Amino acid sequence: MFVSIINHSFRRAREVIIEDLDMFSLMFTKFLRWIGVTKPSESEIQEERDSQMRSKYLDLIEIFSQRIDQLLKATTRVC
Repeated sequence: MFVSIINHSFRRAREVIIEDLDMFSLMFTKFLRWIGVTKPSESEIQEERDSQMRSKYLDLIEIFSQRIDQLLKATTRVC
């Protein structure tokens, strides 16, 4: 039991290190783009456009659900 806990802890520590390295790589890439050393590729530009479009639709979906909640509350007050 003790050995399995230690193994699990070491595995999680390795995952955290990998996540930290990924975060550093992402921040370094963003910094290089910000100062103008590198430019984003076409696929990265398209991915950014897609994420912006998705966020617009998600906002509309959230607003719609809020409006439905308001409608249901209003109908329960009337009845």
